[in-house]
Amino acid sequence: MIADLRPVAAKRLWTELVQRAQPFWGGRIALSPLNNVESLRVAKASGQVTVNHLKGSWNLVLQAEGWALIDGDLRDEVFAATQRNAFLKRGFDRLSAGYTLQLGSEGGTISFPATPPPRAHLTGPRPPRMTLRFLDPSYTRSQQDLAAAYHRGVAGEELSALELAEALNAETRPLRRYHFEASGDVDQLEAIRRFVHWMDYVPPGGKHVPALVPTGGGLAWKVVRGFVVDAKPFDASDPFRIRPVELRGVWLNDPRLSGLGYNVFQTAAFFRDEYRPVAGVHWSVNEPPIGGPVSAATRFSQRWQRDQLRIARPEPREGLALLAQAAEDEPMDAAQGWVERIAARLQRQSGLLAPRWRQDPTEERPERVVLATLRASLPAALRGDEAFIKRFDCAERLSRFAVTDLDRVRSYVLVALGPRQRPGAAPRAELVIELDGQTGALTQATWSDSEVTYPGLSEAEAVSRARRALLEDERSGLRGVFASWRLRWATAKVARVWAARHGPSRFHPSYRVDLAGATVLVYADGRSEVLR
Repeated sequence: MIADLRPVAAKRLWTELVQRAQPFWGGRIALSPLNNVESLRVAKASGQVTVNHLKGSWNLVLQAEGWALIDGDLRDEVFAATQRNAFLKRGFDRLSAGYTLQLGSEGGTISFPATPPPRAHLTGPRPPRMTLRFLDPSYTRSQQDLAAAYHRGVAGEELSALELAEALNAETRPLRRYHFEASGDVDQLEAIRRFVHWMDYVPPGGKHVPALVPTGGGLAWKVVRGFVVDAKPFDASDPFRIRPVELRGVWLNDPRLSGLGYNVFQTAAFFRDEYRPVAGVHWSVNEPPIGGPVSAATRFSQRWQRDQLRIARPEPREGLALLAQAAEDEPMDAAQGWVERIAARLQRQSGLLAPRWRQDPTEERPERVVLATLRASLPAALRGDEAFIKRFDCAERLSRFAVTDLDRVRSYVLVALGPRQRPGAAPRAELVIELDGQTGALTQATWSDSEVTYPGLSEAEAVSRARRALLEDERSGLRGVFASWRLRWATAKVARVWAARHGPSRFHPSYRVDLAGATVLVYADGRSEVLR
């Protein structure tokens, strides 16, 4: 049954069963046209062999299937047939944890090189510097040096894919163990399949290499340091053979951020929406083998077929949908009444009586009920991520924030997890999960190495900044006096919003404050903009 996974060991065993070269057989026949082995045992002390013969139809089917799957083409055809049948696909997905490649993460810690966000406008040199430090921990050249050496565009522009590949090739040239290419694909699936394929390739340098991709429709370069698919994509016996795979998620590092928003896991469907073309082309910087007279990019394209990459569909879960069902943002009060309501509903749906947490202190706390449901609803890739799950299992408190995505005209919900809040202290979090506001499907998650104040700007602070911005916007004199009096007594209406122009991360939304007939946008970094 495992002949395709351990072909050498399987062939050695079957050769012995047929030829019986070892002396313990004593002339006994094990495997022949008339005999088949169900099991055998060799006594360690006496060397006596015991063979249980059974030529059953089920045994023969399993043996034939195991040997047939050694043929890679046949294995791919069987897998494709399984994926075409909805019932078999659901069963296969439940049984299969998939194939995960995650760089710079081991034992619950993330060792992938990080650099504080740059002071200069350009963030383009930071992803190649992170890659170079991952390949060679002794690498010390600064991103300012990389920008000066390899950026030839207009001042203020980010580095192009060609400039990034040039920088990586030049900086690794003394080693002669890595080779980078900038690839531009009109077909988005081909572009994704390309960097997944070459990330799984181990070059002569001995390390898997992350890929660099721009997201959001501009040159906002990010480092792809991992992915999860349903089967191993790279075939070492034929580097340009493209196996059909289903992408389930990716791990990214965003060089524009630190803390929450820097380490990110995105589901495949959400990443596909974020990985937009730049001037009609989906760019990526990969590490393929040197292609000789024909580049690796060209050879890959010649073998490409569109149906050889599938994007896993989002999986709405009832527990997540309950967390996401918020028409309005609930206040972050100490009682956290919404947690109790959801926990009670979850327990009722499980056939249990409504809980009485306040009357019975021995009963499970509502936070633990909701956290247990949330944990069970996480994608398998996140449940298997030690760095993420270690922080998840230490969480004691949940906060929920409804956000309107102004670019897509739809809502999403942020669920922040962190330690229990001390009286009078600002709420803190170690990880944040984003859920689709309509379906409750998980779209992405982020986590930090330590607790940070979250949200960085509270609702009360946003209102205060909005009042101050409106006062500064009014003219001095009598009008300013009336404006000050009016703003002091006016009631503010606050909503959380996000747009790409507001900031780089959906995990740090802005506030839209409607106050005294005016609207003020207060961004996550504290800046404000008066809209008239």
